[in-house]
Amino acid sequence: MSQIESKVNRILGFILVVQVVLSLICGILAGVYTSNNSKTFTYIPFPYTSVVDGVISFFSYIVLINTMIPISLIVSIEIVKVAQSIFIDKDRFMWS
Repeated sequence: MSQIESKVNRILGFILVVQVVLSLICGILAGVYTSNNSKTFTYIPFPYTSVVDGVISFFSYIVLINTMIPISLIVSIEIVKVAQSIFIDKDRFMWS
């Protein structure tokens, strides 16, 4: 594994942790909002309990925030690796 790949993997791991933490915070806040306001705002239907609403909100925010991970970066690194291996294979001075 190259140094660039290992650095990208560490950065993507950090981004994934940040994404999960942000989604967890938003899910907890959605559950707290539901529990505080389900009795006050009778014109807003709250079909689920606050825990179920928090879990649904957590997974909804995971889907919404998943664009933080740049998949095109990983694809670009793989394309560059293939192109470099073709150039190395074609280089006649590396054969001897």
